[in-house]
Amino acid sequence: MQKIWQILILCFTSFANIVSANPLLQSHDSIHTTVSAYVKAQLPDSKHIESIIRVSPIDPRLTLNRCDQALTSFTTTNTTFNSRFSVGIKCLGSKPWSLYVPVTVEQYTQVVVAAKPVAKGQALDIEDLQIARQNISKLRGGYFSRTQDVVGMIAKRNLRAGKTVSNKQLKPPLLIKRGDRVDIIAKTTGLEIRMVGKALSAGAKGQKIAVSNISSKRKIEAVVVENGLVRIKM
Repeated sequence: MQKIWQILILCFTSFANIVSANPLLQSHDSIHTTVSAYVKAQLPDSKHIESIIRVSPIDPRLTLNRCDQALTSFTTTNTTFNSRFSVGIKCLGSKPWSLYVPVTVEQYTQVVVAAKPVAKGQALDIEDLQIARQNISKLRGGYFSRTQDVVGMIAKRNLRAGKTVSNKQLKPPLLIKRGDRVDIIAKTTGLEIRMVGKALSAGAKGQKIAVSNISSKRKIEAVVVENGLVRIKM
């Protein structure tokens, strides 16, 4: 069995060498170079992200006429250049041909990860976080580059040590709880009005909550600004 595999490998290698050496055939190396250059051009140019492009080998038995024009690269309209996808290569010359080549992309950068296990509902502290190099190609919930952007956020689920902390796993802390006394502020040009109210629902920064004006007993909608402070439209 081992001898059979050795013979097959030798045959494939020899065939690939013949394709590369034949001036009438398109070399597989030229296709790989074209695909790699195309993918690299589609990726974001960032000094903070390291991209590794892996172009899958082309079947050495495949022979294609040497194109008398520059090769054309293309992808489908919904292609996302992360993880695994395919790039089309087309010859528009006198002897046209086309094929698709599978490509795998890995992108690495420094992101915020959990330094230790974090329980659902726990507020994240600086000791719970660290920066580590991670593969972000398959991340679906995004990532954070700075620990200060995560400190104080609440874990929506259990977080595993060493795993990337994503936006989908977190929620902002509640600044106002139901029943809290709040200052209601309303601003217009050159005028600021402040009232005392009571929160009828809880909310985080930027969220809309229901409040009641203690003096008028009127219920209104306000936006949470900070602890104990909400803003309404005039």
